[in-house]
Amino acid sequence: MIVKQKQGSTPTDRFGKAGDKAEKQMAFYLRREFKESKDVFVFNDLKIKREGETAQIDHLVLHRYGFFIIESKSTTGKIEVNARNEFARVYSTKREGMKSPIRQAEMQRDLLHKLLNDNAKVLRTKNDNTFRPDYFHVLVAIADHGEIARVDTDPPELMKADAVAVHINDQLEKRRNASGFKGAMRAVFGSREDSQESLGYVIRSFDEDEIRAIGKFLLAQDVSPKKQKSSVARPAAKVVKDDNVIVPASKPLNACRHCDSGNLKVVYGKYSRYFKCGDCDQNTTIDFTCRCGAKAKISKRGNRFTWKCECGNDDLFFENPE
Repeated sequence: MIVKQKQGSTPTDRFGKAGDKAEKQMAFYLRREFKESKDVFVFNDLKIKREGETAQIDHLVLHRYGFFIIESKSTTGKIEVNARNEFARVYSTKREGMKSPIRQAEMQRDLLHKLLNDNAKVLRTKNDNTFRPDYFHVLVAIADHGEIARVDTDPPELMKADAVAVHINDQLEKRRNASGFKGAMRAVFGSREDSQESLGYVIRSFDEDEIRAIGKFLLAQDVSPKKQKSSVARPAAKVVKDDNVIVPASKPLNACRHCDSGNLKVVYGKYSRYFKCGDCDQNTTIDFTCRCGAKAKISKRGNRFTWKCECGNDDLFFENPE
């Protein structure tokens, strides 16, 4: 379930645009994998604060066994990491050092861990009112067009963006297999290797009340800037009055026909205007039929697009992001 879509303004500088594109690509993969899941909750672009410190989390996946904190990275060349976990960017013949994205994600994890433990007594049950360190896992997602160069090392946190959702599902399946009666039987009657692996994945899962409380708490703590509203603004994720429900961001009025994203822009093609999706990079036809049954014409003024019919009906239907 996608609880929070990526929001905020689109960067204008080259590096900001590349990073924004990488985050949208990762959000697309997570949406494709988990949008229909009832026990996996995805928060994109989550910004939290604690005691004057801030953590900007590109993607947070909440599930019954804990959290995945995902840091998205874009590069047009290689990202290199050595055995000392030192990172560098390599462009053609140019090579320069960079901050460790793994450590960056770990710092976000640490602040999230402290914030949740500050409120653990109201988020957890009376029998277990803490968030243990093994609930938290970090991943670094390198955009599809980038390359990872591992020099005498292979950090498990580092992977291509299209492998992240597969990895998360694999880890969740191992947790499920280690839980309950099935996990107990495997630990007792399985081989020594199976028993040790099963015990390594045993963890007390969140119950339904806890996972709802945690999800609502995270939404309430989010201080990320909100995108300016327009006539087709994507509704923000919210919590309804029913305490047992977390409501995800709903499908926008104008949505990509391929991935349901509202991250669209009107562009002009060879024959007509159409929507270009900023998440999956696919096209969606714009087809306006008036209430009278006739095809309406689309006109543009600045970034604003209006449809108008010969019968006199007209309305603003879209505004391109600046």
